[in-house]
Amino acid sequence: MATELRPMSVSELLDRAFFLYRRHFLLFIGIAALPNLILLMLRLALLEWEPSITFFWRFLAGLALIPVYLVISSIAQGASIVAISDVHMGRSASIESAYAHVMKCVIDIFIASILVGIGIVFGCILFIVPGILLYLAWSLSAPVIVIEKLGPLDALPRSSKLTKGSRGRIFVVLLLALVFAWIVASIFQLPILYLAGVSRLLNPRAIPTWINALMQIANFLSTTLATPISAIAISLIYYDQRVRKEGLDLQLLISTLKSDVQNSSDVSAVS
Repeated sequence: MATELRPMSVSELLDRAFFLYRRHFLLFIGIAALPNLILLMLRLALLEWEPSITFFWRFLAGLALIPVYLVISSIAQGASIVAISDVHMGRSASIESAYAHVMKCVIDIFIASILVGIGIVFGCILFIVPGILLYLAWSLSAPVIVIEKLGPLDALPRSSKLTKGSRGRIFVVLLLALVFAWIVASIFQLPILYLAGVSRLLNPRAIPTWINALMQIANFLSTTLATPISAIAISLIYYDQRVRKEGLDLQLLISTLKSDVQNSSDVSAVS
């Protein structure tokens, strides 16, 4: 087994996540870039049409992008989880194989993301904290769907069971991944926001289209660079929780030993 599965501390989880991100940078960036490029093209096209359409149609176009964004996010997250699982478990990984695998379960991931979103909204209405707790409880639903091939209605309670007793650790890991995403977004977006502010001072009526286009490109770059870290962290947490709660490391070891014994028996029989 190429990867030694064992319980990891918060610092070890983060170290492993950034190690995989650096070592397989082009793989993860390629997976994140492809679906987000589609979203970028749609946003740039909307910018081109905005001057000639009314506010009502712009509003409808913005609403129409929401399900598109959710589907694209589901595809990117699922494909990243496939690639991370292959890399973490010592198997070969590629962009093509990751997308080929995730297309079988992208609808389930999409439905699960909607259910999680609804739960978080209702939870946040109840003084925010319940929303955060629900998010932590259901944070492993995507890996459960991709790796265990469960449906969305089964994935949520399965995720809740896996995360029980470890949600404080999970909160710290995901919070630090969010901080990383915010730093990356700031690097790309703050200069464009500065340009937009200067443009507003010179012409209070409207921000030039080219600045809005730059903002969309900056958002694409920051999203492409930052989102793999969250997907890597969630996938590693999933494996870590299965090692802690279900002895996944021992299950894989026993499976490997049985396979070795079977291969030895086959060789002996041939001899």
